[in-house]
Order: sequence, then structure tokens, then C-alpha cells
Amino acid sequence: MKTFFVNNTPFSYDSYFIDFSYLSPISWLASQDIYPKVYWKDKHTQTTHMALGSLLCYSDIPHIEQTEDIDLRFFGGIHFPESAWEKDLPSTLFFLPRFEVVQTDDKITLIAHFINQNSDPLIFRDLKPETPIGQITPCVKVSHLPSWAEWEKNVEHVLSIKALEKIVLARQTQFTTTPAWPLLQALEKKAETATCFAFEFSKGSTFLGATPETLFHRKKNVVFSEAIAGTRPRGTNEDELACELRSSAKDNREFNFVKNFIEKALLPLSSQLNWQEDQILRTTSVQHLYNKVIATLTSDCTDQKILAALHPTPAVCGTPTQEALKLLKSLEPFQRGWYSGAIGWLGTKGADIAVGIRSALVTNSCLKIFAGAGIVQGSNPLKEWEELEAKTAAFCRILS
Repeated sequence: MKTFFVNNTPFSYDSYFIDFSYLSPISWLASQDIYPKVYWKDKHTQTTHMALGSLLCYSDIPHIEQTEDIDLRFFGGIHFPESAWEKDLPSTLFFLPRFEVVQTDDKITLIAHFINQNSDPLIFRDLKPETPIGQITPCVKVSHLPSWAEWEKNVEHVLSIKALEKIVLARQTQFTTTPAWPLLQALEKKAETATCFAFEFSKGSTFLGATPETLFHRKKNVVFSEAIAGTRPRGTNEDELACELRSSAKDNREFNFVKNFIEKALLPLSSQLNWQEDQILRTTSVQHLYNKVIATLTSDCTDQKILAALHPTPAVCGTPTQEALKLLKSLEPFQRGWYSGAIGWLGTKGADIAVGIRSALVTNSCLKIFAGAGIVQGSNPLKEWEELEAKTAAFCRILS
């Protein structure tokens, strides 16, 4: 057996592998009754990870010692600061799964992980065969939190606060419920430039979505992060709207807040840092200003330090950060939980952490869809509300 370290504690490790010629990932995962469950399809590599059960679990960010000998991932996330659902999702949690499926373009591998014991293929008897996942049921919109009148009032209020350069106000739209896994499957089919995900820690409560935004992706000592800001819809005149977005002083000011924050956060952790060219990022229903920064990390940098430095960015919170957080806590009429949190995996060879936007919480009683809009000087309440509608359009088209 091999050894790996988490929080300076040694663990003996063994594994057992089975290769498949075919597997329908979402259907297979939905068929299992082992919890927690995670689905993760990386937008950069198109690699799909599925995780089942928990061998090791941490209620904070674990320090996982890097090693070339063992390839392990701890799946989980961190809530948006000052916000958590006590019932539906933990505030912070990362776990090493009992079972993991890794699907690449040409290979599907089922892995059973073993801690402090020898591998045993009989463990696969705990898994169930794949069954159909069913269909989305028709949903009815119930309410917005905040309402349009409250939203208009909140936007006008934050615009009057001169010390606040930017704040991201969020909205929760509640629908009657629908099965989570068919919804994820439909989202994934339409996601063009997004990481598709689902976290189900117990039966009947699933946080899922298709996020366009990577907080950081690390391979060994090289990390990249993404700056995203400004929004225009897609459609028949999307090229014209993209040009308008590029030339908008308001949207570029918002974009620069995000880029400057990320650069300031990563510089102390890096020996080298370089931005790419500004671009337009097109998702299923909207388009954004986009750039990517690539950094070479210093030898003492850890994923814990990167997360502490980057989360939350002005793309989901605001600037100055603490002033924005304090105001959001008093203004927003719901708890964000993992919406706009940091989600993904930390591993022995790398990390992939995204921002939990374009997301929803599906429970037995209701479906809650989340969206946010950046408010800066020059923002208009109605246009920002229309931005929320555009950002939730991918969900709404599926549900209708």
C-alpha cells in the first residue's frame, strides 16, 4: 500500500479499478443510493468525475500533500461567506469518495478507494445497475426573492453608497419541484462553455448547475483563474451586442474590478503571472467579458492559501469585499448557501474549483434558481433585472 497525507496525518491507500466500454454517467449516478453523490464535468478537459460515498470527510479546507504516486480527489465546496443552509447543504465540506468514476474521451474507469485496508473487489456489490432516470415534470413559477419592487429599491439604495465601488445583488426564483437528475442531464446537453455539476449529500436535496466561471484550476505548480463580468443576451443580433459589451464603460469598469482583485490575490502566491487577451465568453443564453490569468506558484503555496485569497471575488460579491458582504447580509432576503460559493475538488496532483453560479437547489418540496447582477455606478434597476432573466433563461427554457 502507498501513503498520502491530509493535514499532516498519514493514511495508507489502496485501490481497485474496473474499465467500462460504455456508461451513461448521469443515469448511472442517479441509480445509486450511496451518499454523498457528486457529478463534475470539467469544461476545460471535458473529463467527467463521479463520486459516491465518503471515506474521509472534512468540515474545513483540507491540506492535501502533493504526490505523484497517488491520484486522489476530495470533492466538496465552501458556502458564500456569511451564508449557509443548515438543512440542505453544509457550510464547508470536502470528502474522499468510496467510489469514483473517471470518464475521458476514450476511457471509463470505476475506482474503489481503500483507506488503511487492502483492496477488495467484493465492494462493488454495493453498487446498483444503471436504470432510466425519468423525465422533467412541468414546473410553475411561484415567487421571486426579492420581488421586482424590492429589487428596484435595493439597487437604488446601493447606488447611493459612494464608498461601494461594486456589489453583486442576487435573486432566488422559486418553482414547484422536478427531479434533479433529468434537469442536470438537460442542462448538460445545452451547456457550451460550462462546468456541469451536482452535489447531493442526502436523498431529496441536490445543488446543481452549469457554471461558466473557474475560480482556479491547478496542475502541479501552475494555476489559472478566470475573470468574468458584464452581460449581454445571445440571439439574432449577438455580435452587435458583443461589440456593445466591449465598448461599454460601465461593464469594463466592472470587469477591471474583477481582474484587479484576482491579480492582487495571486501575486503574493506566484513567481510569475500573465494575463491573456480579453475575449467574449458565450454561454447557452448570455455572453460576458472574459480573460484568463496563468500563474506559476511559489513552492510554499497551498490550495488553502489560494482559496482564502480568491473567494469571494468581486464577480459574485463586490468591492471593497467586507463592505459588500456586510451590506449583502442585511439586504438579501434569502441565504445564498453554495450559490456563488467555491465548489469542485482538491487533489494530490491538482485542483479544479469553480464558482457556484448558474445554479439551483432542488428539494422534494421546491426548486430554487439563483442569479446575480453586478451593480456599479451607471447601473439601471430594470436592465439589471433583465440580466437576471437572461441568466436564468437556460433553466426556464428546460422547465417550460
